[in-house]
Amino acid sequence: MKITILYDNYAFKKEFKKGWGFSALLGEEILFDTGEKGRFLLKNIKTAGFSLNTVKRVVLSHDHWDHWGGLWKVLKLKEDLPVHVCPGFTEKTKTKILKKGGQIVLSEEFCELEKGVFTTGELWGTHNNKPICEQSLIIKTEKGVSLITGCAHPGIITLLESLKEKFPRETVYAVIGGFHLYKKESKEVEAVISKIKEYSPKILIPTHCSGSKVFSLGLQSLGAGFGIDV
Repeated sequence: MKITILYDNYAFKKEFKKGWGFSALLGEEILFDTGEKGRFLLKNIKTAGFSLNTVKRVVLSHDHWDHWGGLWKVLKLKEDLPVHVCPGFTEKTKTKILKKGGQIVLSEEFCELEKGVFTTGELWGTHNNKPICEQSLIIKTEKGVSLITGCAHPGIITLLESLKEKFPRETVYAVIGGFHLYKKESKEVEAVISKIKEYSPKILIPTHCSGSKVFSLGLQSLGAGFGIDV
């Protein structure tokens, strides 16, 4: 399955718009997060050679503006899309999704959304010392299992532990998304990245909120427009 980063703080090629937030397309059917600005997202979808016509569902990692901001323009063009959210999302966000024409699907537990694509279900972490719920996606292919995160508020290591709990015999192929380390001290960032590497991922692509300290460790900021087969 091909994963295409559609929205990020960085751009892989200059023709792609960049902005705060994250979005990725899994294959051509699952849109994971929608970034901050809908017009940027729609332009990047077109530039990447895709269309909303093939999208069957939207999965929102967590209830922050930079991950659902682009959803409203998506729903304006394609109503009745299933939108997978955690039960802990605010009623304000859920109501807006319904008013804009989306269908709410609650991601409470680990489950398979489509063949080989799973949600972790609702996991809890903190943001600014307040609890926040988040889901990530796991993709299982012949290459192994890959983790796609929005911001990893529960902790990127916690998410990897959850993945290995569900797929203990599978190798970790790719870890892609926000690691939420941009406010962390260098020693803590180094420790987290070292711990991630203990899972021996073949591909490690930090995005969005991962922070410049991550990239100083030799990892690349590939950004919007980058695609990879997992």
